[in-house]
Amino acid sequence: MESGDPETLKLVNKGFEPQRMLELCQNAQQAGMKLSVTGILGLAGRARSVEHAAATADWINQLSPEYFSLLTMFKRHNDDYFEQIEPLTSGEIIEEALAIVRQLKPKKCILRSNHVSNILNLAGSYPKDRERLIQQTEAALAEARRHPDWCNQIPDYGEEYY
Repeated sequence: MESGDPETLKLVNKGFEPQRMLELCQNAQQAGMKLSVTGILGLAGRARSVEHAAATADWINQLSPEYFSLLTMFKRHNDDYFEQIEPLTSGEIIEEALAIVRQLKPKKCILRSNHVSNILNLAGSYPKDRERLIQQTEAALAEARRHPDWCNQIPDYGEEYY
C-alpha cells in the first residue's frame, strides 16, 4: 500500500488509487487470505506528511489487515524522487509514526516497525496494545527532542547494493 493518500501515491507513481487497492485487498480477505500491508514513513515528504499519516491510518482502519508494517523511506536508487520532496528529519519521522499510531483503530491487527530503516522499533497488537504503542512513540519523540542536533537532522542512510 505504501500510503493511503492518493496524492502521495500519484507522486510515487504507484499505479493504483488507495480505494482500488482497498477493494482488491478486501476481496482477498473475503477469499480467506491473510494480508500483510506496508506503509512507508516519510514517503510524502514534509509537504504531505500529515495527510499521508491520516490517510494511511484510515486505510488500515478500513481494511484491518492481519499485519501492518511501517518502514522508513531511504535512498535506494531513487535519487530523482528524493529531489521531488523535502525529506523529513529524524524527529519528523517519529512525529509521523506517532500520528499514525494515534489514529490506528483496526479491529484486529499486528503492528511491526522493525525494519533496518526504522528509527523507532514498535511491536504490538491492535486494539490490545494501542495505548502502549502510543505511549512508547510519545516517549521516543520526547527523547528525540532532548537531542536537537539528531532530531533536526535528515537521516542520511541508503542502500548501494542489493
